Amino acid sequence: MKKLFPFMITISLLLSGCGGQEVQTDKMTVYTSFYAMYDFTRTIGGEDVAIENVVPTGSEVHDFELSATDMAKISKADLFVYNGKGMEHWAEDIADVLPED
Repeated sequence: MKKLFPFMITISLLLSGCGGQEVQTDKMTVYTSFYAMYDFTRTIGGEDVAIENVVPTGSEVHDFELSATDMAKISKADLFVYNGKGMEHWAEDIADVLPED
């Protein structure tokens, strides 16, 4: 998974809802870096996505350190949403090692 930008994420979430009469049985698994990204994703994805926030509520995004457990969860997600531009240094560091499927 390459670095994702907010506009690419928006398009991905919007297109995931397209499909006419296709029946969706499983929700898309999405991990978000911090609450603002969580809220953005929840607003767009609604009930069609299962969202989990990586940075705990009340924690400082800039000082957060990703654990091995967090990395394993993110690597299995369908989508990882983060702000970029230096906001979450750890997210930009892991973007190049995430699977591209």
